[in-house]
Amino acid sequence: GGAEGTCTGTTSPCTFIIGADEAVTATFLKQHNLAVTVVGAGTVTLGTNPISGAGDATCSRTSAGTTTCTVEYLDASPATSVSLSAAADEDWTFSGWSGDCTGSGACSVTMSTDRTVTATFLKQHNLAVTVVGSGTVAMTAPIGGTPTSCTGRSEEHTSELQSPYVI
Repeated sequence: GGAEGTCTGTTSPCTFIIGADEAVTATFLKQHNLAVTVVGAGTVTLGTNPISGAGDATCSRTSAGTTTCTVEYLDASPATSVSLSAAADEDWTFSGWSGDCTGSGACSVTMSTDRTVTATFLKQHNLAVTVVGSGTVAMTAPIGGTPTSCTGRSEEHTSELQSPYVI
C-alpha cells in the first residue's frame, strides 16, 4: 500500500499513484502585486523577488511611451520591503516617482498590499539661443534645472534641457 511518488515544492499538477487511503495537503499563500510603470526611456530595477528567487527584476522601456510590469511578492510577516532604483537611457533623465513612491530620491515599498509605482523619464534636448542686437532672452528652467539668460550681442548659450522648457 501507500503512495508511489511524492508531492513537494510548487510544481502543479502533482501526480502520484495511491494504493491505500492517503492525505495530501496543499498550501496556498496570498500574493501582492507590485505594478511598475515606466514612462519614457529608462529602467527600474526591483530588489530580489522572493517568489522566484531569481534575483533582481527589471522593467524598462527604450523609447517614448509607457510600459507596465507586474511582479508578485508573497504576503509575509513581516511584509517584504522592496527597493526600486531608476536609471535613464542615453539622452533621457529621471524626473521622479509617483504612486506609492514620490519624489526623485530612493524608493522603497512594503508589500503588505498591492502597490503601484510610476517612474517618469523625460527626453533631453539641446537648445541654442543666439541674441542678435541688444536684448535679453530669459529662460525659466524645468523641474530640477537652473534658470539662465543670454544678454548682449551674438552670445550663444547651449545646454541640455528637459521638456517642457519656457523661453
